[in-house]
Amino acid sequence: MRHSAPLITAAAGILALSFLSYATGGVVFLKELGVGTALTILVDATLIRVVLLPVTMRLAGRANWWAPNRLRRLRVREGDVLRGEYV
Repeated sequence: MRHSAPLITAAAGILALSFLSYATGGVVFLKELGVGTALTILVDATLIRVVLLPVTMRLAGRANWWAPNRLRRLRVREGDVLRGEYV
């Protein structure tokens, strides 16, 4: 998350601005849609991704990384790839 956060935040800002452009039109429905969608995107980019997601991951602990046995066997370990044992 540390590496992708600036990119996701910038994309959310651009998307919110594009939906806010609907607010400049003459149709009331599009104005409401644009403002509502832009606010939703901004709340998602700030509150949910900055506060709620880390708290939820902290509370879930190891359950974040749970996988069924079949998928767990297919997992490639990073160290194996770096040592050339997997390839």
